[in-house]
Amino acid sequence: MTGEITKHFTEDFNEELFVAFQNAGGVMRGRSRRKTGIVGYRTHFPKIGLAATAQQKTRNGKVPLQDIARDRVFCDLVDYYGGDMIDDLDELKTNVEEKGAIQNAIVMSLMRSEDDIALAALAATTNANNSLGANDSFSSDAVPRLLLQQFGAAEAFQGGNMHALVTWASWADLLALNTFVNSQVGGDTRMTVEGVNPKRFYGFDYAPFSRLPLHSSGARLNLFWNPKCLGTAVGKEVTPETAWLSEYSAHLITGKMSQGAVLIESIGAIARRYAS
Repeated sequence: MTGEITKHFTEDFNEELFVAFQNAGGVMRGRSRRKTGIVGYRTHFPKIGLAATAQQKTRNGKVPLQDIARDRVFCDLVDYYGGDMIDDLDELKTNVEEKGAIQNAIVMSLMRSEDDIALAALAATTNANNSLGANDSFSSDAVPRLLLQQFGAAEAFQGGNMHALVTWASWADLLALNTFVNSQVGGDTRMTVEGVNPKRFYGFDYAPFSRLPLHSSGARLNLFWNPKCLGTAVGKEVTPETAWLSEYSAHLITGKMSQGAVLIESIGAIARRYAS
């Protein structure tokens, strides 16, 4: 039984239970290609290459064949669990609704893990336009303009559906730019990130995020991507459960999920270092 439960034993009544501040998770939902209902430990995402420009056909001649490249990218699913136990007699010593709060905390932890899985896949990009040798600066809008140019030149820019998660230090620096401050709220206004509505800036929906992957230098990575390049596979959605264990005289609060993520094509994702 967890030793932490004594901290909620009643000494002086306080009707409001404080739940530790934490990102609720689920940020990456809607920002990738998502397959659900996967049966088995692995799935794949088909990939069709860029078709060459169409050619003319001579009169009564054969249609020119383009021989478009076909491939597939595999994604393994991994099972994740979280749980805690609440002693039956301990509940009598508290004035808080412990089970609901613990269940909520476990669900949020799994949803944050869901984000981390997808972000780790994005960070594996081998895009030639990655900038990993030195930290970026947002002292001007030069980097956002460059990214727009790079995705456009690679034919990987999808207007209205490009995403950028940046460190809070990056966000603070962007807020010093008048062009950024005066930009419009981007995308679906219901898709907030850590309490912030994304801002559409040079075609990307920018939002701050606290758990971006770390570079080997210790700096965090700002990530920019087209959601079609990232695949997430779901065998089991985040599912909470509460069970009574008579042998322990306690409730077991658990959560579980089975998920995976894979980068389908590096041309659609760029990673850049930023001093966090």
